[in-house]
Amino acid sequence: MNRLLLYQLFVGAMLVGGCQARWHLALENTSKELLHGNNVNDWVLWQRIKDEYSTSYTISKTDNDTLKILDLIVGNQREDIFINRYVKSFRCNERDTCHLEMNAQDTIFFYRQNGTVKIFEVGEYTYRYRFFRLENTEVEFYRAHEDSLRKVKGNNLPKLPLLNK
Repeated sequence: MNRLLLYQLFVGAMLVGGCQARWHLALENTSKELLHGNNVNDWVLWQRIKDEYSTSYTISKTDNDTLKILDLIVGNQREDIFINRYVKSFRCNERDTCHLEMNAQDTIFFYRQNGTVKIFEVGEYTYRYRFFRLENTEVEFYRAHEDSLRKVKGNNLPKLPLLNK
């Protein structure tokens, strides 16, 4: 199943706050296969921000040892739904917790964590950038080559070089 299909699963599983009727419509338009047994009523609204064009929601759901967080935007004039971010944290074995962050197109980062030790499968440079772990010279290089660097797999990646201007 591709990532876009997985994202549609989460769109269909969102019934929150004041736009519940809109979520019912989205759910009715989503196939049962995409729902994978998710109960749409288990999601909890964390944040709601509305402006004249759209309403942004951050919602969460806990399934046993798995925490799911979804940031989405719903158009005020149309039934459009845009998934901004999906985060999932879960026990991946007896010692480690796995952390996954995705957008509609790709995995942003995925790592296993044991205490303070993180072992990245993908997205280590993006994680370093987002959580201010790059030096100023590395930030320039990251910004210039972000599309390529997001796809780099591996762990304990080297420092980024100086940007040749």
